Amino acid sequence: MEASRRISKEGGQGRGFLPKNVKRSSAVQLNFASRELHGRTHEIQVLQNALDYCLHSKGPFIVFVNGPSGVGKSSLIAKLQELVPDAGHYVSGKFEQRAEALPFSAIANACTELCHSIEESQIEEIREEMNKGAQDPTIMMHLANLVPEFHRRILGDSVDSASLIERSAELNSTFEQLKVSFRQFLRAVCKFAAPVVFAIDDLHWADSESMALITSLAIDDDISGLLIVGTYRSENTKEKYPLMVQMKQVVAKHKDPDAFNSIELGNLCLNHLNEFIMKLTSRSREDCMELAKIVIAKTNGNPFFAVQFLQMLQNDRFLYFSRDTFEWTWDTETIQSETSITDNVVDLIANSLRMLPLKTQNFLMVASCFGTRFDVSTVWTVFLCLKEDYSSEDNRSGVTENVSDILNPAIKEGLIIQCDDTLYRFSHDKICEGAILFLRTTTKGGNCIGAWELR
Repeated sequence: MEASRRISKEGGQGRGFLPKNVKRSSAVQLNFASRELHGRTHEIQVLQNALDYCLHSKGPFIVFVNGPSGVGKSSLIAKLQELVPDAGHYVSGKFEQRAEALPFSAIANACTELCHSIEESQIEEIREEMNKGAQDPTIMMHLANLVPEFHRRILGDSVDSASLIERSAELNSTFEQLKVSFRQFLRAVCKFAAPVVFAIDDLHWADSESMALITSLAIDDDISGLLIVGTYRSENTKEKYPLMVQMKQVVAKHKDPDAFNSIELGNLCLNHLNEFIMKLTSRSREDCMELAKIVIAKTNGNPFFAVQFLQMLQNDRFLYFSRDTFEWTWDTETIQSETSITDNVVDLIANSLRMLPLKTQNFLMVASCFGTRFDVSTVWTVFLCLKEDYSSEDNRSGVTENVSDILNPAIKEGLIIQCDDTLYRFSHDKICEGAILFLRTTTKGGNCIGAWELR
């Protein structure tokens, strides 16, 4: 995305508009990592109602969340993590724009998370329940082939794996068999550990087999306690994403209207954006209103664009913490006249990345090659292999430093989110795209991108 900033300069720095006697602190930074949602009370209640339905009714519930890029679809469904009871499970997967050659990628990731999260004490009863419903034990190997963690942790030593693999190889592995095995597994899990929330991001990039599999789960009334929440972009859905339209039509045809809902997510209004800026800066509603009006005018209230714009203001000291007044300070007239943002924000994100420590920049560039989700240990291995390409002489002595120290600056800026001990994700597709753009426009990065772009 294209972004332009017009900054008045004095002495070679974009800070000449500030009075010379004002003391600014660059040590104090705004906290963009907060996951608090603003202006989404109704939508959160819709998700809560869906969760309640799963606990007290037969069959699964499905919710579609749609809206333009950057509106906060992923952040909204992540709120379910806080709503799911301790006895239940929240698992997630995300389809990648460039993962067409990897069918079921998001579903496999979510299923792997589910296998990890099941209590050890529940595994035996889940196995027994699966065996009750499986006329042929080889059927479960179709899911085991897709999700190795299911084979390792759930099937375990309860089956003669070598024999089953040999027998299943004799069968023609069909999509129908995979659907049967997946549904059988979820029925068993939901019986003992409901509710199970399957949060699937970016359905508009899903392959046809994945869409059919999700649809088959959504209309299977034998899976009680399952909540499927899927997000997709609303821009030109009918023309660009016909599979998404077909899926919604099938679900609407077969589902009870009480077990199906849609959320159309829009941009923030002025008051909600003002609330966000108030929380961010700890200033009063009246103090923040004029800044909120500027932000909404330049970003149309899109939450992601608004955050990027505010980060730009901080990076360029239009928005700063004053050591004289001990509060966040800004000049609305200067911001109004000296800054601008266009519809495309990827270049702006790349500029934000340049403000991070060098090692953090380089680590995120490598991580972006793996997609929006990445395992930090895997990225670290590649990062060390490429260190001679990426690191300056001043930074080559610190290879033993803690990876979390490298990632913390990006977490504070809200660029990445930690999912568990080793799994992280970029907080938005556009940030991943910005890191890739940064990589492509970096001389040393460009030399190795062909060899190491693993997405």
